[in-house]
Amino acid sequence: MTRAMSAEKDIHQILSAFVDDISTEESLENYWKKNKTAIGTLKQLNKNLYNNLLEQFKAQRKAIQQKPSDIT
Repeated sequence: MTRAMSAEKDIHQILSAFVDDISTEESLENYWKKNKTAIGTLKQLNKNLYNNLLEQFKAQRKAIQQKPSDIT
């Protein structure tokens, strides 16, 4: 495994590790924005891993939207 390949996998693993724990759309958007540089780097290094991460964000957003609201 090359060093670049390891770096892109590390970036993906770190970023994706926290996505499933995010419980609001605002927090999800903030997480994306705060990690924009790392996400951009991942996109340049490995489009497949970037697309995987993007799909993970989309799936989490959908899960958040489908969650019943606590507001009564």
